[in-house]
Amino acid sequence: MCIPRYTTYDPKIVPLNILRAGNPSSGETILILGSCRAMPYLNYISECNNERYRVVYIDPFNYHFDEKNEKIDFQQALLNLECNQELRSLFGSVKIFIHEHYANFGMFNTSASSDKNIYQFGLSPEITIHIPSFHDIFILTNDFVLIESFLDQFKLDLDIHGELQPSTIEAMKAMSNSNMAKFLRNCESTSFPEMASFFSENWLSTRLFCSFNHISCSYSMKIWQMMNPRFLHLPCDTEKLSQLSEQRLYENTQTPLCKYDLLMHNYKWDEDMGELVIPVTGEK
Repeated sequence: MCIPRYTTYDPKIVPLNILRAGNPSSGETILILGSCRAMPYLNYISECNNERYRVVYIDPFNYHFDEKNEKIDFQQALLNLECNQELRSLFGSVKIFIHEHYANFGMFNTSASSDKNIYQFGLSPEITIHIPSFHDIFILTNDFVLIESFLDQFKLDLDIHGELQPSTIEAMKAMSNSNMAKFLRNCESTSFPEMASFFSENWLSTRLFCSFNHISCSYSMKIWQMMNPRFLHLPCDTEKLSQLSEQRLYENTQTPLCKYDLLMHNYKWDEDMGELVIPVTGEK
């Protein structure tokens, strides 16, 4: 395992929440617009770039907070950015645009059919790469504790029976299957529709997600092995791929499996079994 060059903390401590990497003198820019799930691709590109591109990473969610990390009016912050000439100039230099899907994010909306969208503010890339978004995909029992209705039922089951009841497990399974179907549909509308079949064929044997919002290295490396030869053509031989595959962003905080997960799905992940963890009041 090795430490990535950039972590999710880095974009929060730079002006305008714009993380800059690569060659600052390059006339060609790669813009990565995405959540923490897009951070692996910033690291992979940075390791393979050889100073060819200027690389810029923006997580629009960070505009919910000011430089002191205090909550601010998000919509007003987005409006203020619309007349920021530095941002408009940056958009104008973008050759390759890598993004998750954004809606209800003002000028950062990524659909050209939105009333307001990023293309209205100077962005006109030669190449657009739409990556799948593993967002709020609740599958594991220890992630379901974050949903109040499930947490209340878990507590009731444990108080009365000492374990989760079959009806509760079935309700979790139904929602996890629905969430999985939603994610697979999302994949099919991106630049990597084949990720849907890869995920559905491998998710029980290989941990492809760390939690309901975080992807694993196995997931991001699969996307990278499609993205680079198809769109970027950066030098990345077998040795470099091996090095990249050792990077870990979220594995040290991944949601543990517990016995109820095995009652829902036939996981064959090579990891120790954990316990169902019920947060105490105020920890949720």
